Amino acid sequence: MLEEKKCTTCHQVKPLVEFAKRPERKSGYGSRCLPCQKEARKKITDKWLDTPKKEFAPRACNTCGIVKDATEYWAVKGCVDGYQLQCKRCKHIWTKYGITSADYERMLAEQSGLCKICEDVMSPLPHIDHDHTTGKVRGLLCARCNRGIGQFRDAPKLLLAAVAYLEGAE
Repeated sequence: MLEEKKCTTCHQVKPLVEFAKRPERKSGYGSRCLPCQKEARKKITDKWLDTPKKEFAPRACNTCGIVKDATEYWAVKGCVDGYQLQCKRCKHIWTKYGITSADYERMLAEQSGLCKICEDVMSPLPHIDHDHTTGKVRGLLCARCNRGIGQFRDAPKLLLAAVAYLEGAE
């Protein structure tokens, strides 16, 4: 079994403990020793920090197409102007719920801007209701209804017990 390895940067033969584990590699270890890897990473970071960033101009989100200013985008190192191409809202609903802005807008239109439970107008923003076990989106709710079913832990049994209680109290 391999106990030493040659670094591809400094060309020194070193013990395996001086290499990062990389299970996807044939040897199971990285090609650079840890000090060389650290130096390479530092050079890349320094190069990025020294690269002048473009001034941010309000631009359209790649997902929803709405023109927004810098406060509506997450700062990211790899992008030319230092901000993601997707606005915060689109990024959030895609990452958390797996739906696009178009899906969200379609659901809102299908519900005519009304809460799926109480049928009141949802303002300022509808809440995306989802099954906490499966992650499947069920619909858009007003803040009150979303908090209400959350308080009942999304359990139909508890909600039915609450209905029975309310009906029995009259």
